[in-house]
Amino acid sequence: MPEEALQRAANEIAVLIYKKRTERGWTQKQLGEHIGEGEAAVSRAISGTLTPQAIKVRREIYNILDIKEA
Repeated sequence: MPEEALQRAANEIAVLIYKKRTERGWTQKQLGEHIGEGEAAVSRAISGTLTPQAIKVRREIYNILDIKEA
């Protein structure tokens, strides 16, 4: 059950990032360019990967897209 909750949360975050990114008209590649990261790193961060690097990138994404962490 905890895995399902984590997956649900990851999906919700991915949808929110997608919404905010597309409001700006940015692709994942363009989002990466704005935060100084590659498209693969952005993709891993959005998918909910829990490595320290993915968490760092996710925080950068939250910052540039003005997403408040819960």
